[in-house]
Parts: sequence; structure tokens; C-alpha cells
Amino acid sequence: MSKISKEGYEQLLVIKNALDSMFDKLDQVVYTKVKETKNDELGLILKIINKSVAVSRQEYDEPKASSKPPLKISRIWHESRAKQLALALDASAVVTNALGNADAALSYCEEAYQLTNKKNKQVNEHYSEVLFKNGLLDGAKKILEESIASGIQSPKM
Repeated sequence: MSKISKEGYEQLLVIKNALDSMFDKLDQVVYTKVKETKNDELGLILKIINKSVAVSRQEYDEPKASSKPPLKISRIWHESRAKQLALALDASAVVTNALGNADAALSYCEEAYQLTNKKNKQVNEHYSEVLFKNGLLDGAKKILEESIASGIQSPKM
């Protein structure tokens, strides 16, 4: 295995931070749009997201050997399937909560939180927000404290 130079590492870190910032901004725009969207439109959005959840769940629960790239490490590939499912569940939770179904939203958030091993700032942020908005302040506080303490935080946290 070859080593990366200090300069190369620093460049990669700059790129990673720029991408993280870009995705944070994108997430904020999408989340804001969801809050501004009418319930009729949210229902249609939820149908699309739920199809994504179904496909992602099937790929995660019953992976096909043919869909895994031959040179990809199995553990990493499985983790990417888990993250894909978690992000779909997170999106479903945001829309479901906006539609007023807090119980389902909390269920989706919890599953997404576990699938990402509590290490995805978007999922952690949305989970704590759903908890907070539904009066579960201690749970929201715990998620936020753990996320911030482990360095997994967003500007909104």
C-alpha cells in the first residue's frame, strides 16, 4: 500500500470539507422546501420516497451478488447499502413528520440512526429535530450531545 504525502492529505481534507459543506447546504435547501410544500404535494413526494425505501431495503436485506462490484470490499459495500437505506428512511421521516405522523417519523428516524451507527450528521440532526418537535426533549438532547461530543455535527446542531 502506498503512502500519501502530507500535501496530498491536506488537499483531500480540503476537498472533503468542501463536499461536506456543499451537502449541508443542499440538505438545508431540500429540508426548507419540504417545510414550504403543501400537504397534497408532500403525499406525492412521500410515495416516491417510499419506493426508494422499498428498493433500498430489498438491496440491504437481500443483496444480490451480481449487484456488488467485483473489486469492492464486501463490508464496505454492505455499509453503503445500509447508508443508502438510512438516507431514504431519513427523507421519509422528514416528510412523514411534516404530514403530522410523528410515530412513523420517529420509527424511521430510529432505524436510520441505527443503520448509520449514529455517525451521520444529517440523520442525527433530523432525528433530534423530530424528537424535539414531538416533545421528547431528553431524547433530542441526548442525540445532540452524543453527536457533538463525537464530532458528528452540522451547523444547525
